[in-house]
Amino acid sequence: MKFAKTQQSFSQALCLLLLSFALIGYASLVEAQTAEAESNKSVQSKLDDYLNQSQADDFDGKAYLKPIVDSLSPATPLATRLRALSYWASEFAYAERYDEANSILDSLADEVKKSHDANLQAELLANRIDLLVIADKVDEAFVKVPDLEAIMPKVTSPRINYYAYNLLSSLYTQWSRYEVALAYLIKAQSALDHMQGINQLRRRLYLKSSIADIQIRLEQWDLALKTSQEALVEMEGNAFPALSYELWFTQYYAYISLGDHEKGLNALKKAYAYTENFPYQRAIVLNNFGDSYMRLQQLDKAKSHLQEALELAQSLDYGDMIRTVEFNLGFIAVKQGDSLGLQQMKRVVDYFRDTEQSSALEQTLKELAQAYELMGRYKEQAAALKERQSIREKILQNSQSKALAEMQALYDNRDKAQRIDLLEQRNKLSEQIIENNRQQTVITWLAIVLGGFVFFTLLLLYRKVKESNRKLQQANVALSEQTKRDPLTGLENRRSMQLTMEARKTKNVATSMGLVLLDIDNFKKINDTFGHHTGDEVLVEMSQRLRELCREDDSLVRWGGEEFLFCFNRVTQQQLVTLVQRIQHAVSAEPVQTSKQSIEVSATVGFIALPFSHFSESELDWESALKLADLALYSGKARGRHCAVGVMGLTERGHAHMDDLINNSDAAIEENWLVLEFLEDAE
Repeated sequence: MKFAKTQQSFSQALCLLLLSFALIGYASLVEAQTAEAESNKSVQSKLDDYLNQSQADDFDGKAYLKPIVDSLSPATPLATRLRALSYWASEFAYAERYDEANSILDSLADEVKKSHDANLQAELLANRIDLLVIADKVDEAFVKVPDLEAIMPKVTSPRINYYAYNLLSSLYTQWSRYEVALAYLIKAQSALDHMQGINQLRRRLYLKSSIADIQIRLEQWDLALKTSQEALVEMEGNAFPALSYELWFTQYYAYISLGDHEKGLNALKKAYAYTENFPYQRAIVLNNFGDSYMRLQQLDKAKSHLQEALELAQSLDYGDMIRTVEFNLGFIAVKQGDSLGLQQMKRVVDYFRDTEQSSALEQTLKELAQAYELMGRYKEQAAALKERQSIREKILQNSQSKALAEMQALYDNRDKAQRIDLLEQRNKLSEQIIENNRQQTVITWLAIVLGGFVFFTLLLLYRKVKESNRKLQQANVALSEQTKRDPLTGLENRRSMQLTMEARKTKNVATSMGLVLLDIDNFKKINDTFGHHTGDEVLVEMSQRLRELCREDDSLVRWGGEEFLFCFNRVTQQQLVTLVQRIQHAVSAEPVQTSKQSIEVSATVGFIALPFSHFSESELDWESALKLADLALYSGKARGRHCAVGVMGLTERGHAHMDDLINNSDAAIEENWLVLEFLEDAE
């Protein structure tokens, strides 16, 4: 009995000992898990701080992230590792070390794929797209957009939703798909409802800045002012210098576009106050000060700001800004009567031409033509305007080609994904049929029933795909029609005219026709004085007046900017002269009533009848004839505008140079190869 009691005591002691070990082990496990959770929380907090500090111009992101990256281990949660390494990869990308940046993301690709976590998959894919954008491979980035869009509905992380939808919005903005871009910004805004702290305010302000930017691109000046003003009010008391600069610069751009230079300058001064740590932005603001004061004819103030901008740009080795400022200084010299300023402006134009910067070249040619006009050098003005028109056509053509290529890439990627899904479904179906054939008779009957169900499913899928293809075809037809219309006036555009004339050539149509090219006089002055919105109202009113002069089978085209082109079918040369006189009367008989005030409008016209002289259309086609009409128009500009000039035939010298007429059209005017008829506007 004594032994039994001893044995019972021993058993109790052993149980207590084992329980003690278990409690110690559990306590150690809880302590380890708590420490790991605290460590992960600390890393996430540091990554939040990284985002805050990255706004500073002198912030060394790589130095900040390195100890965080070094502290990561396989035990660190995958979500934390992915976030940290994504930021780390972006630092390499900004340093143009793109291969290393992609290798960093590749190191986690397998783990992310095996996790089947939509949050992780979306963050990894969004960062891959972001790296392509940083590397200026936007076309490749667009191809991956459908994959990211497919994942996003499954994402639950507010931070990843905010980041990915912002990225998608910026891509669609670059693609000029502003309605889609705004929709994604709204989704990013919804993600903010689940986010807290100063990051939430910064992100919300960034969204408003992005929306204002899209409104600027859509020329919705009043809405851009409203959105940016709301953000500035909300920002009060918080230090976000980069965002403050962007918002005030948006206000400046909107006010200037509306023609309110005083408020525009006040906004620009506010933007300047936030450029202390952003020298490149300060150079931009100083140049815009100079440009604004130059428009207000305050040339001394303009020159002072431009000199300061030039010194800053030179210290930064900011090449394009140096040329831009030098160009503006040259323009001021011209305005002050110094012809040497023209040489300075021409050097900058040559630089942009040599470096193939089409957009900058087009803008500087426009202002160079104005300088030539101020100096009374009309022949050189006409040459500059012709080159500018050629550059604008190339920019438009390149933009359209790029948009079509991106659309084709997106379509091909979606089509490929659909075909892969369909193939996988068919493979699964085949495997199921093979397995069912091995079963007993009952299972065979079940397989038949299942086969019928699958067939019905495939039939529904087929109908759905067919319907999708039909809708896609309808969308393509609608898009094709949109590409043939000018969005502002509703008139046919240049592409539509080219297609019409190609069809005429294909059908071998030989009826006579007249081409009339019309350019509104001093249209830039209307824009500068009353704002671009008023300029648009003038264009719409002109298009309505001119459309009334067209018969059912005539064409009226917005040829570009303030230029319109008529194509009158079945008219003689004398009938064309009468039509041109009616056009002159329609333009200038009554002033244009805009929302601001009544504006007197005149135009210069060049016209020609086809077939021209003794040439057939195969020898002198419509494009060559239009070049002659364009030369006639510029002759009218050189004579003082507000007139019409018709190319009526060839002089004796013109007959002697028939072979050179088209290839040397400048000589056709200068050496009097053409018989021109000048029509003054009776109004």
